[in-house]
Amino acid sequence: MRKQILSVIFLILAVGMSGVIRRVALDGSQDYTSIQAAIDASAHSDTVLVYPGRYYENLIFGGRNITLASLELTTGDIDYKYTTIIDGNQNGSVIMIRNGESNVVIRGFTITNGSGYYASIYNTTVGGGINIVGLTNPRQVYIVNSLFHGNNADFGGGLSASACNLYLSGTTIRDNQASYGGGIRYQDSGNNPWQMHFDPVNRCNIYRNYAASGADINTYWVNHTHVVVDTFTVMNPWNFYANGIPYIPSNDIPFTFDILNSIHEEVNHDLYVAPWGDDGNSGLSPADPLKTIYQAVYRIASDPDDPKTIHLADGLYSTSLNDQILPISIKDHTRVVGQSIEHTVIDCEGQIFCASPAYGRDLILRHFSTRNSTLLFYTTSPEIVLLQDINARYMPYFEGIANMILFERSVGYIIDNVSFSDLSSHVLYLIYTSRFDGECSIRELKIKNVTAPDGLRLLDVNGNGIVTLDRCSFTGNNSPSGDQFTSNMMFQISPSQSAQRLRVEISNSLFAGNHQGRFDHMAHVRALNDTVFISNCTFADNTGGSYPLAVSGTSVLTNNIFYNPALTAEVLIPNLNSSGIISRAEFNYNNIRNGISGVVNPSFINQMLWGTGNSSEEPLFAGDGDHPYLLSALSPLIDAGDPGFGTEHLGDWDLGHNERFWDGDGDGIARVDIGAYEYQEMPVPVNLTAEMLERIILLQWEMPVMGRGLNGYRVYRNGALLTGIADAALMEHYDLRAPVGTNVYQVTAVYGIVETAGSNPATVEVTPVADETQVPPLYALSISPNPFREVAVIQYHLSRQSRVRLEIYNLRGQRVRTLSDQIQPAGEYAFAWDGADPEGWNLASGIYLLRLQVEGRKPVVRKITLLR
Repeated sequence: MRKQILSVIFLILAVGMSGVIRRVALDGSQDYTSIQAAIDASAHSDTVLVYPGRYYENLIFGGRNITLASLELTTGDIDYKYTTIIDGNQNGSVIMIRNGESNVVIRGFTITNGSGYYASIYNTTVGGGINIVGLTNPRQVYIVNSLFHGNNADFGGGLSASACNLYLSGTTIRDNQASYGGGIRYQDSGNNPWQMHFDPVNRCNIYRNYAASGADINTYWVNHTHVVVDTFTVMNPWNFYANGIPYIPSNDIPFTFDILNSIHEEVNHDLYVAPWGDDGNSGLSPADPLKTIYQAVYRIASDPDDPKTIHLADGLYSTSLNDQILPISIKDHTRVVGQSIEHTVIDCEGQIFCASPAYGRDLILRHFSTRNSTLLFYTTSPEIVLLQDINARYMPYFEGIANMILFERSVGYIIDNVSFSDLSSHVLYLIYTSRFDGECSIRELKIKNVTAPDGLRLLDVNGNGIVTLDRCSFTGNNSPSGDQFTSNMMFQISPSQSAQRLRVEISNSLFAGNHQGRFDHMAHVRALNDTVFISNCTFADNTGGSYPLAVSGTSVLTNNIFYNPALTAEVLIPNLNSSGIISRAEFNYNNIRNGISGVVNPSFINQMLWGTGNSSEEPLFAGDGDHPYLLSALSPLIDAGDPGFGTEHLGDWDLGHNERFWDGDGDGIARVDIGAYEYQEMPVPVNLTAEMLERIILLQWEMPVMGRGLNGYRVYRNGALLTGIADAALMEHYDLRAPVGTNVYQVTAVYGIVETAGSNPATVEVTPVADETQVPPLYALSISPNPFREVAVIQYHLSRQSRVRLEIYNLRGQRVRTLSDQIQPAGEYAFAWDGADPEGWNLASGIYLLRLQVEGRKPVVRKITLLR
C-alpha cells in the first residue's frame, strides 16, 4: 500500500501541467529557441516544454517554481528523454536551483557534460548535472524519467541536493564522477524532516558512477535513506558504492536497499596496476596489469576474511600522463601497496589523492610517494587505519584551509614512516585528528620545510585514549603569522570535550629549527586522568615563539634537551586553573637552557618538581650533515641520561635508527644519552679507488672499522647521489653510465639513517669511443632476441671451472635481477630472463645492462633492450 501511495504522489505532483506553457525548439518553430529565455519569461506554475535537440546551456531557475519538461510529459514516449539533451559544455552545473524555489519539476531529459557550480569560499565544485540548494518551504524537487551521465564535480557528479525533499522517479544516473557522491550527493542540515525519496514502482537506475567517497550515493547528516531502484552497480552497495555520515553518530549505516538487478561483479583476488598497463587487462598478475588505480579499486572485492591488495608497479601515475582518476578510494579490507617508496610516484596534479569512504574498515596505504596533492588521506573510520612508508612532497598553493591527513571520529590510526616536505598553503593543519576514541600511534613521522603564511599546525590531535609519538622529526617549518590563533605550530595534543582519559607518550623525537610568528608557546600537550611522558627528545633552535613547549595536566619529562636561545624560556606550565585544570610537571635528567629558570610556572597551584640529574650544559651538537643535532664526541650529554631507563621506556632505536643504549663514553657501561640521538663513532670509508673496465668504472673502498649500526653506503659522482647500497659487506660498485669527461667519486657510510662525511675522492677520465661495437669482447656472450618482448636467452662459454655471477642492472646502476651466482664447470650455459624482477614484477620497457663476471677476469657488460 505504501508503494502505491508514494507512486500516486509522484504521478500527481510530477505529471500535471498548469499555468502558461512556454515551448522551446532549436529550429525556431516554437516561441523560444533557448531554454533559459523561456525560464526567464516564466512565472510560478508555468511549464517550459522543450522539443528534441541538443541544447548547450547552463540553466538557472532564478526562484521560479515551474515544470521543465520534454515532450515525454505530453506524449508519454520515454524516448524523448534520449533525444532532448541539455549539455552543460563543462561550463558549470547544467541546471541550478538555488534561489529560494519551493516546488520544481524536471522531466524527460538527458542531462550531461556538467562540471558543477564553483563555490569559491570552499574552492570546490558542487552538482555537476543539477545543483539544488537554498530552497524555501515546502522544498520539493521532482526529477522524473531523466538520464544523467557524463557529469562531474567535487560534490555530486550527477546531482547535488541540500535540505529538500528530493523525489526521484524513473531516472537513470550513470557514468558520472565526483570526489563525494559520484551519482548523488544529498546533504541535510541536521535533524530535519527533509528526505530523498525513490519511486518504488517507476524505479530508478544508479550505476557505474565513481567517487572516492560514495561512488553512487553519498549522504551527509542524514540518519536514514531507503534506496529503491531497479538496477544498482552491485547488489550489496555498502560501503564503497553508497555511504554517508549520519547526524546521529551511533547510526553508522544510514541506508537500506531494495535492489532488483546489478551490473558489476567484483574480483576476489589481488590486482596489479602499472603505468604501462591497460584497463582492458585482467589485472590478475604483474604480467597483465591494469592501467588505472581507479579501475583496480572498482574491480576488487572487499573480503574481511582474506583482505586483498592492489599492487602498484614502479612508475609515474597521473591524470595527464596515463588517465588516472583522482581522488582514489579504498574499499573495506583492502590495501594499496606500491612497489617502492622512491619509484612508485602518484602526481596528483592539484587533486586529493585518497578520500576513504565514511566508516571504512581495515584500510592500509603503503609504500609509495605522492606529489602535488591537496589532501593525502581522509577518513572517518571506526577501525585502525595504517599509513606506512609514504613520502609526500610539494603542494600547489591553496588559498583555503588545507590538510594532508584528516581523521574524523576515528578509533585511531598508525602512521609509520611517513614524510612531508616542501609543502605550502595559506592555512595548513598538516595532520588533523578530531574526536578519536582509541589509540593514535605515530612513528617516524618526518616533516620538513612546510610553510603556511596565515597559520600552520603540523600535528593537531584531540580525543580520548592514547597518543604516542616515537622517532619523529619536525624541522625547518615556518608559520610566520602573528595572529592570535597561530600558536602551537609544532603540535597540539589535547582531550576532546567528551574525553574520559588521555595519555600521551613522546619519545626519541626532534623538534628543531622551526619558526612561529606568534609570540606564544610553539607546542602544547595536555593529559586527562593520566600522564604526559616526554622522553629523550630534542627541542633546539626554534625561533619566534615564547616557549618551545607547554605541558598541562600531569607530565613527566626525562632525558630531554631544551636549547632554544632565541626564545624567552624553554618550558611553560600554563595557568589554566580557571578552567579547572591543575598541572603537575616532573623533570629528571633533562638538559634545559638556564636550568630551573628555563621552566616557567606562573601558577601557585600548579606543581613543578625539579628532580635529579637535570643540567644546563651547552649540548655541543655535531652541527653538520643531514642530522646536525647528533651529539658530538665532546658533548657532556653522552651517557648522562637516567640510568634506570631501559628499552621498555624508549624501545631499541634512537632517532637515527641506531641502538638506543650504547657505551658512548667508553667506560664499559651502556647508559642512555640525553636527547633524541645516541652517540656513537661512525667511521668513514677509506681508500676509495676507481678503475676503468671497458666503459665501466669499478669503484672499491674499505672500512677502517665495521662499526655497529653500519648498514650500507651511498655513492656520489660529481657531487650528486649515484646510488645507495644496502649491504655493509659490499664495498664495490659498478658505474655503468659514466659520462664522458672528468668524473669524481666519493662514498659515504650509512649508520641507521645517519650518513657520514665522504671518503677520499677518486677521479676517472672517460674518453669517447667512436664505435662501441669495436670494443673487443673479453669472451663469447650472446643475447637472443635483443630487443625482446617476452624472454631473452643469454648464452656464454666457460673454458674452465669458475665462479660466475650473471646480473641485470638498470641505467641508474641499480641491480634489478641476479640470474646466477655459483661455481660452474667448463662448458656452454644458457639462462632465460623474462623481464621481471625477483618478486615477479614486470620491469618497464627500456635499456638494461647485462653484466657477466667470471672469477679472475674483468667483467663483460652488454646492453639488452626490453619492449612491452
